[in-house]
Amino acid sequence: MLDLNKDELHSLHRYIFETKFSEDAQDMAFSKHVSQIANKVLDKIISKAEKDCPDKALSWEKWGVLTKERREWEIIKRKIIQDKYWHILDKNEKIEHLRMLSSPLIINDEAINEFILELNSP
Repeated sequence: MLDLNKDELHSLHRYIFETKFSEDAQDMAFSKHVSQIANKVLDKIISKAEKDCPDKALSWEKWGVLTKERREWEIIKRKIIQDKYWHILDKNEKIEHLRMLSSPLIINDEAINEFILELNSP
């Protein structure tokens, strides 16, 4: 298992996050493996923060929620609009797709429904 200190974890998280939400990194955004790694890195950061400073852990958890006000919301929308398969996915596949694209951010059911409604509108 890879053992990273706090600074290394934060650096890895930032690298994955910035790359995943880059306008140019379509392949990274749609990678299940990158999505899983991004989730694990953030989980590890929160876990370490809980031991050191519970307030920091709470701050990371709040930060990790995708809201419409975040820049990542529009980036995800643009990536989906460019995705040639979105229109043939069923609802469960679209939900899975959105969770993968938004990771390591948490996307709640209300946000998922809003995304699907917006993206299915003509």
